[in-house]
Amino acid sequence: VDYISFTRNSDDAPIASFALTEVDPSASSQMRDIYSIDDLTLNFTDLSTLTQKAASSPPSASKGTNQGDSGATTYWEVWNLDKDAKFDWNNGSVFTDSIAGYEKVFDQDLDGDTFVGVNLYALNDVLTDTIGDTLMVSNEGTVHIWDDTEEEIVDLVDANGGSPSFVVNEIWPDGYFKTNPYAVTRISGGGSDPDYFRLAIKLEDNYSFEGVNHSHTEWQIMKVSLAGVIDSSQTVFTPSITTWEDEFGQDMNGDKDFSGNITIEARSTDATGVLLGEADGQLIIVDGGSVNTSTDPDTITGGTQVPVNDTWIEENSSWGDGYFRSQAIAARKDDNGTSSTGDDYYQVAVKQTNKWTNWEGVAEVFENWQVYAVKQDGSIDWEKTIWTES
Repeated sequence: VDYISFTRNSDDAPIASFALTEVDPSASSQMRDIYSIDDLTLNFTDLSTLTQKAASSPPSASKGTNQGDSGATTYWEVWNLDKDAKFDWNNGSVFTDSIAGYEKVFDQDLDGDTFVGVNLYALNDVLTDTIGDTLMVSNEGTVHIWDDTEEEIVDLVDANGGSPSFVVNEIWPDGYFKTNPYAVTRISGGGSDPDYFRLAIKLEDNYSFEGVNHSHTEWQIMKVSLAGVIDSSQTVFTPSITTWEDEFGQDMNGDKDFSGNITIEARSTDATGVLLGEADGQLIIVDGGSVNTSTDPDTITGGTQVPVNDTWIEENSSWGDGYFRSQAIAARKDDNGTSSTGDDYYQVAVKQTNKWTNWEGVAEVFENWQVYAVKQDGSIDWEKTIWTES
């Protein structure tokens, strides 16, 4: 299937989502990767209520209510529009299950609670944050900082002045997804640069598949001005909080240490040049380091450490008679074709192996490579990232 198009009649309800189900002629219920579809069933979930509230100037908000078997779920989407009231693709939109944090932007009560904005008289302390500047959250999930220096509450807002909701607690029979603000710290800007806050949010998900339990923890580290404005361009996602613990001044991963120091285990597949290692579940590129073979396992010492801020580069998922595995093998440095070091970046070669059973019941294995381009700050440069079969 190269593409799917739909013809919608004037009396049709808007489509909120749809699911694709492959019909297996062998009546097998096994899950497998789909490379071609011979027969197709489309199941639609209609959006029972869709209202749009347009403001005279951006942003605008839309409210949706999805009526399912388990009840109704209400969500809001805040659209960022340009001066011509067209969608601003550079700023995108914000999804939230609570609109209270954006009511002051629209200057009206949108959720019908007779209160415009978040009720700041009903904030709750974040119990994991007890040092210096501390966090508080509202019943709507918005985040607020107690500025210990100025002795005042700072509201977290996005570039449009709205307060996003950062608290999620979704639970289902065999799993959950949670996001919770964990701690905040003040960082010195140094020199003429202003001080700012760093906010740590813990993301946890757990699910069961084919009888196997999977759990995943990730940290979202946000940069926030002292006025409370979020700089989304400086947000970091990392599977390991270890190197940040000394800045927050507390043990955040439960290992009873918050020195920020890590021991990097060397990858046996990469022993020369720029090295690839791992610490606390995170891939780390080491530029100019050396492998210490006197330890067990081998470790990497010295050099410049570049933590790779992508938690999904390596995966290991299995189901029935199939699996998908990806493993980082080696790293190198690319000078980007210039003599300047400022535009240098790293490449990480990742081997991907996929096994599935075809229609004839024969197992097939397909291998390919993803070569990730990693910037000097550890983020992925997707424009320079390539995929190849060999």
